[in-house]
Amino acid sequence: MKFNKQARIVFPMVLSVSILSTGLIAPIPKAAAADTGATQAQGQWLTGEFHAHTIESDDAQSSLESVLDHGLTTYGLDFIMLADHLRSSKRDDTGADIPGGPIPLSKGLLQYQVPKIKALQDAGKYAGKTIFSGFEWDIPSHEHGSVGILTDEPGSEAALKAANQFEYLFTNRDAAWFNPADVLQWEAADDRAYSTHTDSLTAINWLKRNYPETSYMIVNHPSRGVGKYKISDFRDCRSGHRVWLRGHARQSNGAGPRRL
Repeated sequence: MKFNKQARIVFPMVLSVSILSTGLIAPIPKAAAADTGATQAQGQWLTGEFHAHTIESDDAQSSLESVLDHGLTTYGLDFIMLADHLRSSKRDDTGADIPGGPIPLSKGLLQYQVPKIKALQDAGKYAGKTIFSGFEWDIPSHEHGSVGILTDEPGSEAALKAANQFEYLFTNRDAAWFNPADVLQWEAADDRAYSTHTDSLTAINWLKRNYPETSYMIVNHPSRGVGKYKISDFRDCRSGHRVWLRGHARQSNGAGPRRL
């Protein structure tokens, strides 16, 4: 499924999010389209989730196929944006230990998650559904955020390479876990930044600079870490890129997450 580079993805105020985008299209019955005046050129609402963990996150216990079955088949979502922790991963998509020990999550997406997704869809599962491999980032000095780098197609080589580069630049993973040639190229262009609030803004601006129309960052459960945020932090993030605040359930007054 290709993306229109001019499409802008908007996450409205519900826990299982919906997307309105001219670039992410699902078929509309002709009668419904006539009733609403909707056309594919105008886009439509789709329902999905952007914060789903699989067993490739060391603290999760659900296999990739189980997560996709529940979300896309049992509950009928149109899309799932997977968001495993951008940390070391010791298990593959089924929960089996990775030979040789833990690897960076971005490498796990390349070796296990995305090939499994493509194999399942090639076999006829999840027809008409869209699946992204994003990740949940430990935002420097703050809490968690769901990040997606989509490029023009979910699971593309370019998207996976971008996730690998983001993990190197904006986490404290050991440089030895990455391709030395890539490291030389990345360090020639950018400094690593993974400790401070300023570093978090550096990462957000990196997304804005490199993937202005095909990336997002959503701040997850901001109330969970007391003292992790000031309102000025969110203003700083907003000035950098499209950033959404995902409200904590116990704080919700019907508004839910909102765009800052």
